[in-house]
Amino acid sequence: MNQENIPQTNQAILDSQEKVWQCSPFVAKHCQQNPDLYNDLIETGDLLSDHIDYSLRLVAQLSDVDDEATLMQILRLFRQREMVRIAWRDIAAWADLTETLKSLSNLADAMIEATLNWLYPHVTAQLGTPYHKNIPMSMTVLALGKLGGQELNFSSDIDLIFAYSEAGETVGVKRPRSHQQFFLRLGQKLIMALNQITADGFVFRVDMRLRPFGDSGPLVTNFSAMEDYYQSNARDWERYALVKARTVVGDDSLLASLRPFIYRRYLDFNAFESLRNLKAKIDQQANRKGMTDNLKLGRGGIREVEFICQVFQLIRGGRLVDLQQRHLLTTLTQLEKHQLLPKEVIDRLRKAYYFLRLSENHLQEIDDRQTQALPTDEANQKRLAYSMGYENWSEFMIQLQDHKQHVQAIFTEVIAPEVPKAETIDHWQLINQLDEAELITKQLKQLLNSSRINKLSKNGRDKVDVLIPQIIAAAVEQDNKHEAINRALKFLEAVAQRTVYLSLLIERPQVLKKLIHFCAESAWITEQITRYPILLDELLDERNFNPDKFEVHLPVDDLEMQMDSLRQFKRANVLHIAAAELSVEVTSDYLTSLAETLVQNSLKIAKDHFHEKNEGFCVIAYGKAGGKELSYGSDLDLVFLYNDQNQSRFFLRLAQRLIHIISTNTPAGVLYEIDSRLRPNGASGLLVHKLKSFERYQQEDAWIWEHQALVRARAIAGDAETMAEFEQIRRKILSQPRDIEKLKPAIIEMRDKMRQQLDKSGKQFDLKQGKGGIVDIEFLVQYGVLRWASEYPDLLDTTGVLPSLKLFAKHQILDEEATQQLSEAYRIYRAATHKLVLQNKKALVADDKYLEYREAVEKWWEVNLKNYGATNV
Repeated sequence: MNQENIPQTNQAILDSQEKVWQCSPFVAKHCQQNPDLYNDLIETGDLLSDHIDYSLRLVAQLSDVDDEATLMQILRLFRQREMVRIAWRDIAAWADLTETLKSLSNLADAMIEATLNWLYPHVTAQLGTPYHKNIPMSMTVLALGKLGGQELNFSSDIDLIFAYSEAGETVGVKRPRSHQQFFLRLGQKLIMALNQITADGFVFRVDMRLRPFGDSGPLVTNFSAMEDYYQSNARDWERYALVKARTVVGDDSLLASLRPFIYRRYLDFNAFESLRNLKAKIDQQANRKGMTDNLKLGRGGIREVEFICQVFQLIRGGRLVDLQQRHLLTTLTQLEKHQLLPKEVIDRLRKAYYFLRLSENHLQEIDDRQTQALPTDEANQKRLAYSMGYENWSEFMIQLQDHKQHVQAIFTEVIAPEVPKAETIDHWQLINQLDEAELITKQLKQLLNSSRINKLSKNGRDKVDVLIPQIIAAAVEQDNKHEAINRALKFLEAVAQRTVYLSLLIERPQVLKKLIHFCAESAWITEQITRYPILLDELLDERNFNPDKFEVHLPVDDLEMQMDSLRQFKRANVLHIAAAELSVEVTSDYLTSLAETLVQNSLKIAKDHFHEKNEGFCVIAYGKAGGKELSYGSDLDLVFLYNDQNQSRFFLRLAQRLIHIISTNTPAGVLYEIDSRLRPNGASGLLVHKLKSFERYQQEDAWIWEHQALVRARAIAGDAETMAEFEQIRRKILSQPRDIEKLKPAIIEMRDKMRQQLDKSGKQFDLKQGKGGIVDIEFLVQYGVLRWASEYPDLLDTTGVLPSLKLFAKHQILDEEATQQLSEAYRIYRAATHKLVLQNKKALVADDKYLEYREAVEKWWEVNLKNYGATNV
């Protein structure tokens, strides 16, 4: 080589040459034995370039090739040149890890595609052309493992699967062949072109063992047979392998059809046990072969980082699309974004992975040899340490061990914690300590003899045997022990055959403890979790719970999944709100804010369905939602208004679509029941009303009770201008001066009518409709607003009972004693109704309960409504 001919701009290459050649005999050998390769890399500037279009260059080099021997030679020489370039840039630290892995992967992609494209016409000339719907069929090549994730290491195998879309016969030859025969020949030739060792070496070692049925299965499979295999015969590890699957060449619809197999729509906590068992087998093999210091397979190695990421992808990827990633570093970013692991843990894993993969590449770049075993000879130890930036082997090993220890600790915490074994607790002895021991023993025996338990596989029954003593041990710590055990056993029977949830409870004891607490405290929550056990995921932690800012992440262009997402989001957040045990006002605020968010998202989905951007529509909430006083299980009183006469038909369809999205009973349940009877003319009136006709109705035809309802009405969704117009109408109607001689009797008459029809008091007191109950307080407030809003406009700034009572005190509409007593009674009543809902009970209490509050409410009712001579009325 004549170094005098090297341009001065390439001085950096000369400066780096000593280090690169010392660290990589592979690079040094090819540069010294092939000066043309060396000079070409320099003269073209490729050594200093961070991107090469391999496909373009390779296609050009193969354009005049007409025999397979020449094809194989060009492929191998092309590979040698580019591997020298990639190794040089890597060791010289001109390329970061991401560039190196991507370059290696792009090189493999280009060589697979170019080779396949060259071989295809040669095979069709011999065997005919496969067609489907008059279009020539190509072979689909899936890459798995490192190539699938575009993270190929320097001397890696490439894991491939071959497939074709449809069965049939070739055309264009005298003797047609089946598509299976055609693609088998094409696949064999592709493997030989890449894998066979010649005088020029090889291109890539091709590993086909990840295909359906492994070595015993056909080399190439049609799409339908492949889909059937993964649905009925695939093993757990094959699902994990497909996480990184990527279409290198051909039809991407195959991979799309396999998504449901890879990413389950439920939370698959079986992944913990499966990955733990797989890792145990890897460890056994590593120990047997003396591979404990292996960068990939040893403890704290690359595989453990991959498993940590994969377990979250497999468990949550079906519901959290962001986790459907092939690239590990991108997956780590998503785990951090969704707070599935703490930031400091993600940082540790990212740094460790970077160090381990960089070490792996530098190790393999020494001799272009497929190995992850640390060198035992001094020369290669020095090469690896030097290439990694360390003065000696000891310094490198200290850093390596530090990273591996952190990875191993995280792996143990995430995937391999201590899991309880069956019968670790004598549950019969615990039961015998309880007052209801005989009854609980009977319930437990019924469970164990039930058909659902008897139908379980051995694996499922083993999980039940592990869980039962854990359940009982947690239940005996609760105040309401019997209900805790009773409800927990019913839950266990209901989900027993869905072993993913049994796995979750075993893998995460803190979830089991929270579940048992809910079983003891709330029949309603227990019922929700039993009906929708996916809620167990919400008990892991509260990473998704931000009641001050509810954010729904909806799938794109899939109405069914969007509706399910809304329902799951609601149940998850209602569970968090119930678990937080907040004050009645805060609970109602959060439940109302949640409902508003869900209605707004539902309206967006409805609008997107019509692909129109018509504005001028709004949704009005009445009653509890309007007053920001929702409880658990409340329905929504909604009215729909619009302000564009020319779009009345569109807005009717929009409202119908919105109601469908919210109230349809899907497999995920109902979002909310909707009552729209408070619209003008009630159930017999139009579903949607123009704002002006709504105003005219309220002005001319509405009853007093409809104005009472308007006191608690709020616009909660729609475009801002229309919502503002409604609020103007509301204020205009409610601020009108009223004749007290007509207002009072109307209020009293309506209250008496409601009590006659709805009051369930008798031996018990009806908290809502009973005399001195919730509705009496609400009517008092509504009367006060209607009576005084003309003089005190700020009464219309709120729609809630408690804020209104504060304003009554401010303006001396009621004296301070009255507002305090009414407010306290309202809080007490509503707190009681919340608790009763959580126990699946009606709003009824003992007849002698809350007498003090009831008497106070009755007193102020008499003073302000029955007593026509009261000072402030």
